[in-house]
Parts: sequence; structure tokens; C-alpha cells
Amino acid sequence: MVGSYLHNDTFPSNHPLSMGPLGYCGSKAAMRTVAKADVVLALGSRLGPFGTLPQYDIDYWPKNAKIIQVDQNPKVLGLSMRVDVASIADAKEYGRELLTMLKAKAPGRKPNQERLAAAEKERRAWLDELEKWSSSTNELMHPRRALWELSRAIPEGSIVATDIGNNSSMANSYFRFNGARQHIAALSWGNCGFAYGAAMGAKFGQPKKAVFAFQGDGAWGISGLSEVMTAVRENIPIIAVVANNHEWGAEKKNQVDYYDNRYIGTNLPGTPNYATLAKDMGALGFNVERYQDIAEVVEEAVDSGKPCVIDMAIQGGKEVLAEPFRRDALKKAYRLLPKYKHLNVK
Repeated sequence: MVGSYLHNDTFPSNHPLSMGPLGYCGSKAAMRTVAKADVVLALGSRLGPFGTLPQYDIDYWPKNAKIIQVDQNPKVLGLSMRVDVASIADAKEYGRELLTMLKAKAPGRKPNQERLAAAEKERRAWLDELEKWSSSTNELMHPRRALWELSRAIPEGSIVATDIGNNSSMANSYFRFNGARQHIAALSWGNCGFAYGAAMGAKFGQPKKAVFAFQGDGAWGISGLSEVMTAVRENIPIIAVVANNHEWGAEKKNQVDYYDNRYIGTNLPGTPNYATLAKDMGALGFNVERYQDIAEVVEEAVDSGKPCVIDMAIQGGKEVLAEPFRRDALKKAYRLLPKYKHLNVK
């Protein structure tokens, strides 16, 4: 079972068949598993570009597999990817009926142990690789180390809203859930600044659960910073975690890869202390600079029952940025008319 981009709560992560999410900054285990598929059953998925385009130099989407796409919205069927079977149906009902039919067709059939062992090998290899990536002990936290520690500190059953941006998308590899509707993500074309408002709404809907909003400092400045006052005024005890690297990393990555390190508007010197600002607005504020302190601060924030802001200082710079969102996003135009062909970049 593989999930689509940032749908980390569609299948229990503690299940032995859980390979993790596809797509940008996702699970290599999921990509290598789906690459071997003869048939792909896409339940309730738009098959959008962020979950089908190559990642980590792995062109994982199977070229010769049969694709069955199931969705209750007919407009998304076959929209992004070629499909062999397009079914208009509720994904849950479809899955239940399909399982009943398969059991009737092959009663008593045993699982293929060879395939199960291969899946487990891929899953274990990816978890080991991810842990190595995330084991930095630099004085200033590497973003992956911060996410590794944060994902383990957040209590089981919590709801996490993630934004867009470099660090929020990198969370695709880290946050794992064992229940539905625990991960609220902005997804492929979400608005920057999404997470804090989404977290407030989730807290209204599930007041007994711990609710987190994870944002980079760019997205935080767009929405979360000002809305802390709303959370305080209305007594909405959500916990904001701001990955603060003093830069707009997603835009900066494009400037690294496509514009020869010419930075315009992406380095943000003089960023204020967000924990101090949170206190000025009546919330609790925490500054975290060491990965060893993340678990303790998260526990204190959850136990407080108050709106909290955790200003988490992480390492910035081009060395720690994730891959660009789409490697094909800024390809040079190719002219087909003979009179313009001299403009093509060789």
C-alpha cells in the first residue's frame, strides 16, 4: 500500500504493508514498490503530478502497468494520467466490494510470501536510509534532524496541519499516522499560509486532540503570525511549530538550480523572535535551537492547554534545501517554427 503525496494518514503507518507516500520528498520504498506493479489501483486519488513525477532521480511511475482509477468526481478520472479503467464510485464502498469479489474468486488463497518479504526489505531499507539522512549533529539543526525529532515527539493520535514550502513538503517523509484525518496538508497547489488556519479549524472539530501547525518562516509570516491573537482571544490551544531558517527555501532552491545562485527576496535577515512575539500576544512561546530539546518542549506545549508557538531554529542555505518541487518547471522553451529555432538553448 502506497499513499499519494502528503496523504500520510490514508493507511496505518504501523501496518507491515505500509510503504509510505509517493512523490515529492516521499518514501523511496513506496516508489520502488509501485515501480514493480503490474496493476495500480488508485482509490480516491487524482494521480496529480506531485505524486507521479520522478523524485530522488527515481522515475517510479510504472509505464506498462494497468491503471484503475476510482473517484466519485468524474472530472478527475484520466485528467492527469492515462488510465485503463475509470470508475465513478465512493472509494470506501468500491474497496469493500472489490475485496469481497476477490475473496469469493480465490477462497483460502494465501499471501505471496516472496512479495511480502520484498516489500518489507524495501520498507526497512528506506527507514534505515532516512534515519542516516536525519542523524546530523550540527550545532544548528539540519531540517531533516528537526523533522525526525519532531515527528517522534508529537503524541500518537495528534492532528498535524502542514503548509507549503521546502520544509513542510520535506515532512512528507516524516509524519506518520495510524488513523484517518490526522494529516491536513495544503497539497499540490495549496495556498502559502494554509496550516495555522487549518489547525484552528481542526481543533474546533476535535477539541480533545493535540493539534499542530507546521510551517516554514515564510508561510508563518503570511498567516500564523497575526492569527496567534485569534487563537488567544478565542482560546484555541493549538501548537505552531515554525521551521525558522531565515529564508524562503522553495523559491531559493529555484534560484540555486536555475538562476546561478542569484538571490532575490529569498534571504530574510533580521527575522524577529517569534516566541517573543507570541508571548506579547498572550500565547506561550518557546525557542528551540538544539534537537535534544524538541521532545521536552513539545510535551510542555501539549500539557499547557494554551496556544503555543515553537520557534525552531534550523540550518539554512543551499546545502540543506530539498530538491526543487518540479525539475521540469523551468525548462527553457523549445521553438518548433523554423524562424524561431535559433532561439533554442542547446
